[in-house]
Amino acid sequence: MQTFGKFAGWSLAGGGLAAFILMPTFYALSTSKGQQSSPELELTTDYPLYDIVSKFILGPFNFEQMPEGLPNIFVGSLALIMAILYFFNKKIHWQERLAAGGLTTVLLLSMNISGLNLIWHGLQYPIWYPYRFSFVFSFFLLFIGYQLYRQKPFLSIKSAVALLIPFAIAYGYLLYKIEDFDYISVTTVLVSFVLFVGITALLMMAVDFDRLIYILLMFITISEVFANSVITISSISYLKQDDFADYITELKPEIASYAPGENEFYRMTKTFQRTKNDAMQLGYYDLNHFNSTMERNTTQLFKQLGQPMSDGFTNYTTGTLLTDALFGVKYYFDVTPFEDNQGALKDRVMSTRDDLSEYPVTEVTDQLIIHENPNALSLAYMVSQDIQDVAIDDVNPVYLQDELLNVLSGNGTTDGIALSQFEIANFASVDLFHVNSQDASVVNTAYTRDDTGEDSFIDIHINVKTNQAYYITVPSFLNDEEVKYYLDGEPLDYDSSYQSIQLFNIANDDQGAEKVFTIQLLDDETTLADINLYTLDQEKVSTMAEDLKQNQLKLTDFSNGIFSGTLTVDDPSEYLMVTVPYAEGWHAKVNGEEVDTVPLLNGGFMGIQFEEAGDYEVTFYYIPQGLILGVAITIATGLVLVGIYFFNKKKVKTK
Repeated sequence: MQTFGKFAGWSLAGGGLAAFILMPTFYALSTSKGQQSSPELELTTDYPLYDIVSKFILGPFNFEQMPEGLPNIFVGSLALIMAILYFFNKKIHWQERLAAGGLTTVLLLSMNISGLNLIWHGLQYPIWYPYRFSFVFSFFLLFIGYQLYRQKPFLSIKSAVALLIPFAIAYGYLLYKIEDFDYISVTTVLVSFVLFVGITALLMMAVDFDRLIYILLMFITISEVFANSVITISSISYLKQDDFADYITELKPEIASYAPGENEFYRMTKTFQRTKNDAMQLGYYDLNHFNSTMERNTTQLFKQLGQPMSDGFTNYTTGTLLTDALFGVKYYFDVTPFEDNQGALKDRVMSTRDDLSEYPVTEVTDQLIIHENPNALSLAYMVSQDIQDVAIDDVNPVYLQDELLNVLSGNGTTDGIALSQFEIANFASVDLFHVNSQDASVVNTAYTRDDTGEDSFIDIHINVKTNQAYYITVPSFLNDEEVKYYLDGEPLDYDSSYQSIQLFNIANDDQGAEKVFTIQLLDDETTLADINLYTLDQEKVSTMAEDLKQNQLKLTDFSNGIFSGTLTVDDPSEYLMVTVPYAEGWHAKVNGEEVDTVPLLNGGFMGIQFEEAGDYEVTFYYIPQGLILGVAITIATGLVLVGIYFFNKKKVKTK
């Protein structure tokens, strides 16, 4: 009991010393992954437990193992043999072996039973790399194995046979089922078995050749671990070095000449991408980002605005003239239409934006066409108090953007039924190819492919009657395994990982043209919904932006954790809306006095209000939630430990 008390006490002390990092991490997780979903704790197995033996083979990994593979627990043959023999060594107290066996069992089951695995991940499944706690199991095997290895054990023939028989059966099973384990091969299984047998044989000879045997064991173990690393790394090299280096080398100089300077902030984005985190590698501020702990209020805002997203990323590929202005997207990089000049940017386009023609071209290079958005707003600007009444839960993105444009233009909220800024347009006609329609009078109906075996298409003809921007919407529930989209006979460039209605910009300043939007049906039966056409007068966005610029924040200092600026407030009932996600860690000062920040658009943005009209200096700064509490706990724990140290020292002197 005394030992348990010491263990619990020192564990608490360790947690207290680490509180300065644990507390902010806890709060960060509670506002991100902790809010994304609520999976049920199910006592179901994820795979046959005996399949885990495949992860002790050399190089048991490939790209497919990253999103949904088995736990990574490779420790090498010597460590595995020592860990197994540990439980049968009578020189080690039986209570210790029993406790180690219990912990090993718990860890094994945790890597197999869905509910236990979920608990280890804080009740939220990880995005890729499952069973992230598997290193604990590997470390524990190494730990108990080393306890036995320190005793320089040797094996009798009887013990060696008892050890080899079950492993021979296990390796035989892997060879028999090798096609089910695409991350190992016959060669790696056989080599692993030879190593296992070889190390067993060396341990049998250890009693006679002590020093030489342990030198050989060290050499074999180092070689085995090195080989495992080489095989593993080579098996997951899904990206060639040239694909990365050429992209960065070609693009970075162009990006750098437009990136914000010191104490500046504006966003830039591209119609193409290598990854969603291009901005981090190229050094600019974008709206695309992947992060396993992304806050839910951010992902939900992007979802409701009609952008591709998931619990762990946002991808700004279906922006509109309104959202470009709203988020302050100042520069837009488009790839040249001449394929011979595209270089490393070829086949990376993920966005269709005809309305970029609305923005003046600032530069044309061999690879890029760079547009500057005259409607881009500052990081923060004054908006009507009606912004508080804009609901963004489960709304059609067109209707949400329509209401936002109406509010930002000073016209109040809408009823969510009739459009005030966008307009509904009609399709000219629809042609069907090798597909039958349940209701030929409408587009949004059920379709069945005919029995000819030919590809099935729906051609939607659109007569562009004005020079306005035209947007077509597609439903959220159809993925790229059910439908494919084309524009004027060419595959449409878009990101298929969306969870809400998408807006594709298909025309801008094209009065008199005819556009054909094609839907290829890949399933035998498909029901279409939310296929609608809308137009937006570009002048409405320009007028809104010009008005908002009169009372926007003029930055004087900017860094990622703190920024300041000045602005003029005409109407104190309005909010200064900051296009940064609301978080408890953000604080604001107005003329040096602390003021409260409030969530806007369900926390997608944050805002503050002013007591009266006038000129103000505003500062926003970020302190991670829980940091101050964590530092206080760490300091308090440290003081207690120092006190205990001196108390014990004095006690020893007294004795």
